[in-house]
Amino acid sequence: MKIILSTLIMLVISMQVYCQTTNHVLNYDFETYTQCPNAYSQTNRCTGWRSFTGGTSDYYNTCGVGSQVFIPSNGFGYQHAASGNGYVGGVVYGGNNYREYIASEITPLVAKSIYEVSMYVSLANLSGYATNNIGAFFHDSALWYSNSNYIDVDPQVLYTNYAPINDTTNWVRLRKKFYADSAYDNIVIGGFLAPNLVTKVPTGVNLTTSYYYFDSIVVRPTSGIFISDVDSVLCASDSFDLEYFAAGDFVSTNTFTAQLSNKNGSFSSPINIGILVNDTSGVIRCGLPSNTSPGYGYRIRVVSSNIVDTSFEENLFVGIGNLDSAGIQVSNNTLMCEGGNINFIVTHNASIISFNWTGPNGFTSIAQNPIITNISTANSGVYYSEIKSYGCIKRDTLDVQVKPNPSLPAVGSNSTVCAGDTLYLTASSTSGATYTWVGPNMFQSNLQNPYIANSNVSNSGTYTVTANLDGCTRYGSGAVSVVAAPENISAGSNTPLCVGDELKLNSSNTTSGVSYSWAGPNSFTSSSQNPTMSNVTTMHTGAYIATFSLNGCVEKDTVYVAVNPIPAVPTLSYNSPLCVGDQLSLTSSSTTSGISYSWSGPNGFTGNIQNPNRVNISLADTGDYTLITTRLNCSSAPELINVEINPKPFVVITTNADTICKDEIITLNALVNNTSSSLQYQWYINAQPIIGSNINALQTNQIQDGDEVYCVLTDNAKCSTPVSDLSNDLKFTVLPWLTPSVTINVSPQGPVHQDSFLTFTATVVDAGIPTYQWKRNGNDIVGAWGQTWAAKTLKNKDTICVEIESGYRCPRPRTAKSNCIAAQILSVDDISHLNNIKIYPNPNGGKFVIEAQTSGTSEYSINIFNALGKEVYNTHTHATSGRLYKEINLGRLAAGVYLLNIRDLKTGNTSTARLMID
Repeated sequence: MKIILSTLIMLVISMQVYCQTTNHVLNYDFETYTQCPNAYSQTNRCTGWRSFTGGTSDYYNTCGVGSQVFIPSNGFGYQHAASGNGYVGGVVYGGNNYREYIASEITPLVAKSIYEVSMYVSLANLSGYATNNIGAFFHDSALWYSNSNYIDVDPQVLYTNYAPINDTTNWVRLRKKFYADSAYDNIVIGGFLAPNLVTKVPTGVNLTTSYYYFDSIVVRPTSGIFISDVDSVLCASDSFDLEYFAAGDFVSTNTFTAQLSNKNGSFSSPINIGILVNDTSGVIRCGLPSNTSPGYGYRIRVVSSNIVDTSFEENLFVGIGNLDSAGIQVSNNTLMCEGGNINFIVTHNASIISFNWTGPNGFTSIAQNPIITNISTANSGVYYSEIKSYGCIKRDTLDVQVKPNPSLPAVGSNSTVCAGDTLYLTASSTSGATYTWVGPNMFQSNLQNPYIANSNVSNSGTYTVTANLDGCTRYGSGAVSVVAAPENISAGSNTPLCVGDELKLNSSNTTSGVSYSWAGPNSFTSSSQNPTMSNVTTMHTGAYIATFSLNGCVEKDTVYVAVNPIPAVPTLSYNSPLCVGDQLSLTSSSTTSGISYSWSGPNGFTGNIQNPNRVNISLADTGDYTLITTRLNCSSAPELINVEINPKPFVVITTNADTICKDEIITLNALVNNTSSSLQYQWYINAQPIIGSNINALQTNQIQDGDEVYCVLTDNAKCSTPVSDLSNDLKFTVLPWLTPSVTINVSPQGPVHQDSFLTFTATVVDAGIPTYQWKRNGNDIVGAWGQTWAAKTLKNKDTICVEIESGYRCPRPRTAKSNCIAAQILSVDDISHLNNIKIYPNPNGGKFVIEAQTSGTSEYSINIFNALGKEVYNTHTHATSGRLYKEINLGRLAAGVYLLNIRDLKTGNTSTARLMID
């Protein structure tokens, strides 16, 4: 409340100071009244004020009776007076044409003088919109309008240069100058813009009205420069006269300069557009630069040099166009045919632009891109466009020609046709037209009268032809029927035939519903699709004709059938006996001319001569050989002969071992097959014959490393001539005798704490891939058979060894024993460098004491490790007077076993103990 009162006091003081100058408005702050208000629509109770139209304004005062017209809280909201105890209110926009105005007589103004008009306004809380539709209208005698609509007058003052006023808490001061061209004695305040021109900003209140409070209305004379008016739209490069009014002590050498702002209304870098040397009101001849950018936010002002002053120019917003930079292009669609559209197109980059079109047949339009539909040749001619951008005008003409359409094409055809026949299409003619056909089965053609050779059922349907005359088209269509005919017909048979065979005739097509008929030699007829005839003779040789019928469409095909005699069966022989590698000679007794021969036999044998030979035969050539003779595609019954072939003898040698030790006796065996009893053996070492080796089993200890041994077998009785066979080679590896050995090591080395893993690893020499047996204190460890063995359960001084058995071929001896390692395991009491170490409590929760007896005053490091060997704590301490004492707090650690290490930093000696955290 103190803040509000202080604000009101300051407003009152400021208004008193402000109004010390002459104010032509009597009772400007609505303080004087004839009666306190007690209802709406009582502006007349405020001395000197009245409602101006049938829409009644309202008077508010701190003396108001009732909640409707009281200050600060009233029927439209909450607001203290800007000055004193009273103010008025009214509707400046009512959602349609409704308005409320306030009016008063004023002290007459002095004609041809400049006045400043100012007032306080505040938006009422119960307003649906905020607006800037507030102004003041001055007139010479008392007027009154009976309606409640907005009054259609041009107010001298409009505050539209302000943003929509949405402040419901504070008062907003509005100010503007105007030039009085008459001794006006009345003022009217309210909203003067037509509904469609009002700028409205929703407030969130669900009402359609814009209601404002008014206070402290001031109209006072002022000095300076005033521009009464200027054209609202201009064009770059335009010249115009700017009338201004001046009030003040200007000297005769004073210069009035007209200036243009930038397109955003800023005079930070003004452009001088006209100059006049004068000491009073006058007219300045102005010219706009040709490179002025188009825009609607320009302002014009006048400045003086002596006295230095600037006109009150904020309401003089000017739109300036520049057609040179607007990029205006006028065009229309290129193809215009009867019944189509004319599309006019204007492209530009101007922000504000208007259009006016005229043309043939009474055409007019104000659209940017007008369209004339369903055109005819009467729409041909010159069209005129007039394009305005602010004060600039561009005129252009377009010569439009509407083209005639071709005559409607009539479609004809030779329908109905059988599939496979030619389908002919026709279209009636228009002179100079071109034609485009489309139809079923993706048919296309650019001929006036096209055709489809070898038509099919998929060509049935509607065909459409487009007649094109100079880009204008018309369409015609017609239905065509192509009935199914026998398609892909064929007649066949199982020819050639031999006497006694069955004749099988066959026919096929890809169309269902076909009927068939056959005719052939020896009065043959049939209505079957695939007729047969058994036991044929040579009289059935000749042409057979098949006839296919469907939907009245007939197709035929012919097949020639030949019936031939069968040749006689031949007599066969061969040159027996035979062995592998000999030549087989086959013979046939046939003597008939024109015979062809077809031999077949084992091992893929074939032949096509009467008496074929087969060289270098093998056992696979043993078996039945068959001959079929053929004449005129008729073959005899097959005749066969069995041929026997003896295999050649062969030898394979084996041994009991191909890797032996030095001086070892081995046995070589010769294994024979397909032999007689008359055999000879000859053994070889490194291609050197072994004397006296005509035996099938040979023993020797003369084999050296890398020697190769083979045997030659000779059979003197199996075949007609002696046959020799060379055995496989045997290559020997002779190894030296080696003595195996093994040693072991342990990781980690040295003393370890209890439950530590010790890993023992064996290293072998000259043992190949041995087998292992680990021993603990001389006893076998069950399952410990690998190269390494590990355990964490060893006790102090447990002895670990390993024994191996060599995997080498020639060992002496076969087994070997390793060195033995005694485990060194430290327990809690195994402290080697300190005496009587105590850890208490132990177990503990991470907080404990270390105490021990020692000599001297050494410095010690204390380190604590977890079960994974990670350090979790370290510190240093000193022993004093032969005693080590240290309190340790580890904080929160996971429960488990930890290793405590105490190290003498001088000697490097360490002691270890186990620490339990619970």
